[in-house]
Amino acid sequence: MDYKENIRKNLRLYRQKAGLNQTELAKMLGVSKAAVSNWEKGVNGIDTETLFKIAEILNVSVSKLGGIDSEQIQMDPDTKELVSILEYLSPENKKDLLLYARFIQEKRLVEYAKILGQLRNEQSKKEIADETN
Repeated sequence: MDYKENIRKNLRLYRQKAGLNQTELAKMLGVSKAAVSNWEKGVNGIDTETLFKIAEILNVSVSKLGGIDSEQIQMDPDTKELVSILEYLSPENKKDLLLYARFIQEKRLVEYAKILGQLRNEQSKKEIADETN
């Protein structure tokens, strides 16, 4: 799979779908129109940071820009559903969902830490009991 070629083609496709011309996209990115034109022609590659900015502006995933459809990636059904939902969320809603996911992850880590603390406490008690016997 030629990601550079896919990005070149998809950059133009998704830019046009977003209703932007090269000059408008260039202005949003803080680059020249020539830079955008060269990316779309495949003359120059796009650095990673700029690629993520482009994806955010065009409201598509970097994977989609690279020509990787979520159907091609092996995922469990729940993950596939989440990915398909993400594609239609606004950037603000994506950020909200990301914050919520981080909250859930943090909550799980706190619960894990509590359990680990309890296990260590029980182990310490057992070691003390063994020493006194």
